Amino acid sequence: MDEFNIPISMIRQFVFCRRIPFYYLARGLKPAEQPWVKQGCDFHKKTEMLQKRRNLSRFGLNEEFKLFSEKSLYSEDLGIHGICDGYLVTQNEVIPLEFKLQDNMSFGKGAELQLCAYGMILQESLGRNIEKGFVLYGEKGKTFRVDFSQEKINEVITIVSYIKNDRNKGLIPSSTATAKQCSQCEFSNFCADRL
Repeated sequence: MDEFNIPISMIRQFVFCRRIPFYYLARGLKPAEQPWVKQGCDFHKKTEMLQKRRNLSRFGLNEEFKLFSEKSLYSEDLGIHGICDGYLVTQNEVIPLEFKLQDNMSFGKGAELQLCAYGMILQESLGRNIEKGFVLYGEKGKTFRVDFSQEKINEVITIVSYIKNDRNKGLIPSSTATAKQCSQCEFSNFCADRL
């Protein structure tokens, strides 16, 4: 069994380009933070975003729940760890939440799988089902629902396996990134074969 445990954020990075997790985890490279990367919201701001509407009907909850924020999560079985922005716990279900300061709702496949990975750890640690998660955008807390199909869960497991294999092999993996993706990548100067 591989004891190496990867950060959940590497799942989103893998979807963008398979080489990014390799550079971080196998080569230990840490590029300067890009200007478009923003820090997360504090708990007070998250609570405001949640309460912009008088009720939480947007989550489809008809039962009592508890809100938790900034939870460090770790799974030895799944081989992943990270800090979940927040989650709701009902009697039978746990619902991970992601908070974004920007107002534009641009939520791609990588971010969906990252949210699913948080849900998978929460299901494992709390013993409650995961069916969905939500992303809340901007000051008004605009809401985007992500359903966790078995296909998404399987994809998370597959990506984690690829990331670990790439790290263990120590060889730069192939990349399917487009020229546009490469132009905004902090590791582009390490990929002489890409452009």
